[in-house]
Amino acid sequence: SSIAIMEAGEPWFKDGKTNMVPHMPTAPANTKQYILMNPEFWADNQDEIGEKWEAMKAGL
Repeated sequence: SSIAIMEAGEPWFKDGKTNMVPHMPTAPANTKQYILMNPEFWADNQDEIGEKWEAMKAGL
């Protein structure tokens, strides 16, 4: 994970002071906030949502 890489090497933000590990989505404290995906929903709706997403982006 990114946490292991950062802990083994250079976990600091570009200012050299801010430890970025707690801010990463894979930090242990943040894994409790994950949203689980529903594969059945995506199987049923992926095409329609994809079309709407592309239409929205085209209108930006």
